[in-house]
Amino acid sequence: MMIKSSNGFALRRLKYSDEEFLYESMSDFPVGDMTLMQVRNSMSNMLHLGKAFNPDKVTSETHLCTILEREGTPVGFRWNKFERNVAEAVLGGIHPKYRGQGCQTATSFLHGYWYFDVLKLDSCFLEVVNTDNVNNAATKWRSITKAKEPKRKSRLDEKIVLSKITITPEHLEQRRSEHPIYKNVEYTYDLL
Repeated sequence: MMIKSSNGFALRRLKYSDEEFLYESMSDFPVGDMTLMQVRNSMSNMLHLGKAFNPDKVTSETHLCTILEREGTPVGFRWNKFERNVAEAVLGGIHPKYRGQGCQTATSFLHGYWYFDVLKLDSCFLEVVNTDNVNNAATKWRSITKAKEPKRKSRLDEKIVLSKITITPEHLEQRRSEHPIYKNVEYTYDLL
């Protein structure tokens, strides 16, 4: 699976050679502390579950981890779970070197294209760490649901609030049409 955008970004499947990239991307992961072994185990699960991914069977539970590239360089990742024609962004992030450079926006629009234009899903959702920036952006786009995460042993003093954001094809298209860059971006899809 390969999706390319006319502004130099692409989505592809996770592959074995992405291991170091995932280590670096998750080194300062905001929810919980992940050891190298935990990252390796997560990647192993992502690769194993991704082998069974079938774009024609997103109504039953299936998974696929995607890598966002900019001009051929990995910059972000997302572990996608599909069930009952709905996508869940289970885990994702942008490499620390590329944060604040529009990569999160790119991954949102490329995944939106894949979810709604290619796979024909009904909706998608994700839960993000609730910060003022996320809250302000999400509230403008779609209402959010807040929930407190149970405390993890590694962060007993820290309370983390997650915001659940649900997106439909109509909401994505409205957001895309209003975006100064992505309203003019074109996409191509190749099953490979």
